[in-house]
Amino acid sequence: MLGEVQFAAIFSLVLMIIPLVTLLPHWVSENKICNRSRWLMVAGLCVLLIHFVLQYILKFRAMGVIQAVTLNILMFIPAAALIGLAILNLQRQGELKRRDWLVGLAAWILTIVLIVWASSIDGQPLLAGSDQQKNAIQVAACIYIIMQMYYSYTILRELRRMQLVLDDYYASDHNTLLKWMKIAIVWLSLVSLLSPILIFMSKWVLFLNFWLIFTGLFYVWCCFTRYFISRSVVFVGNAEESAAEDIHHEQVAVDDNSCLPEMNNRVEKAVEKWIADHGYLESGLTSPMAASAMGIPRYLLTAWVKEKGYESFTHWVTGLRIEEAKLVMKKHPDWSNESVADHCGFSRTHFQKVFKKMTGLSPTQYINGI
Repeated sequence: MLGEVQFAAIFSLVLMIIPLVTLLPHWVSENKICNRSRWLMVAGLCVLLIHFVLQYILKFRAMGVIQAVTLNILMFIPAAALIGLAILNLQRQGELKRRDWLVGLAAWILTIVLIVWASSIDGQPLLAGSDQQKNAIQVAACIYIIMQMYYSYTILRELRRMQLVLDDYYASDHNTLLKWMKIAIVWLSLVSLLSPILIFMSKWVLFLNFWLIFTGLFYVWCCFTRYFISRSVVFVGNAEESAAEDIHHEQVAVDDNSCLPEMNNRVEKAVEKWIADHGYLESGLTSPMAASAMGIPRYLLTAWVKEKGYESFTHWVTGLRIEEAKLVMKKHPDWSNESVADHCGFSRTHFQKVFKKMTGLSPTQYINGI
């Protein structure tokens, strides 16, 4: 059964690699961020492909557990590092840090040195399965786990930053663009924690481990590819660029704080007029669109929103829209949820979700309680 599982892994990886190399839209190859990320992902998948090909041809598992574990550790470290770097490259708009590269490279080199050193000490062949080699593999497994903890923590931190940037830019729920990244973190962490342990178990446990690895990997691959096709990277890039401009303008404003009171008055009046004109009901609203309608720079609007105690532009606008929805439902109880959502600038599913979150009631329950 193990041979069939390994062959299925080889077939699955080939099917995942081919679309990333040949079938993505032409614009992906022209976008430096997308292109770099996809080749990092391809490299990670190719390392896994080589791993399963070697396991299938050389039948390391039949030779002994230590041989299979050694190959697993040697291949999983660069594969996990490359996949982590592919996601980080998207999150940082192509600005990977030298440390991100060095962590994976150092973990891999240290593991190779440990395994070779253990073999040289006891004079046994490289994959003989001696006690020294077993100890070296256990230490290497710890290195693998530490490396993956670094990538998981870094991806999670960047994900949180991206969510805040999107919330300060879009008035709708664009965090769905990033949910797959959170799942990828969970998957990578589980694989890194379980794989070095489960390889010592029975064949049925190995099969379950294989299922865990490839179910998660296939999900990440699907979302990763869809992230390109849907141009989500462009949406996030727009938000990132606006955030960078805000930081620059805020610094200039702080350096010249003599005009801050006048600017605050200007923003207050502009916001009041915009709310009175129901500008927040516009569908597809972004903070640059709102700031333009108010006649003020976006960084001033963002600063005003934070000063008033709102978590983000999205949180502020959502609150205004929910209050409008309450008024509309009281005035037009015969309106459907879709009509109310459309009037208030929501999609139907997003409206139902945020209405319940902010009021504790579904739209239907709210209408029935009026």
